[in-house]
Amino acid sequence: NLNHPKIVKLHDYFIEESRAFLVLEYIEGLSLKEKVERDGKLPESEAIDLAKQMATILDYLHCCTPPVVHRDFTPENLIVNSGLIKLIDFDVAIEANQLNGSNNTAGKTNYLPPEQFRGQACAQSDIYALGATMFFVITGREAEPMQRNQVKTVVPEISDGLDQIIATCTEPELEKRYQSAAELLSKLEALNSSI
Repeated sequence: NLNHPKIVKLHDYFIEESRAFLVLEYIEGLSLKEKVERDGKLPESEAIDLAKQMATILDYLHCCTPPVVHRDFTPENLIVNSGLIKLIDFDVAIEANQLNGSNNTAGKTNYLPPEQFRGQACAQSDIYALGATMFFVITGREAEPMQRNQVKTVVPEISDGLDQIIATCTEPELEKRYQSAAELLSKLEALNSSI
């Protein structure tokens, strides 16, 4: 039922000989991981633009009824083409109302906040993963797992504002992290206007 221009569309599904198949929209481009590996770390202005697109996607997912938690928001699952991104791979996504009591861990270690590692993913878990993705985009390195990541330790010339945003996204403690993707998006937009 998801319908957003920055999310891969599911066109159809069918079962054949006991196997399930999904027919997805074809998206041209490279994964964000491939782009950074090929071209190197991104300049700050480009990284901020991508972060705003990512926050818009998460805001849409988290405002669905019931909210959808992606649980695998990583550079491998973001396809970029001419500066625009699309989110793919909803294999481990789950509706928030199905998370209670769920004890399974999903996601890639460097993008996994502590609560998700414990099988207690929530919308803010995707915000942590967005911050870890931004760390990768700006530094060309994977974020340190389950801890607050400071970009300035690797790229000293990055602005204090963006460094703080990524650090807040990757706070291990939920109450210190941004409370919503909308809050994060407003911080990014304010930062973008000051650069």
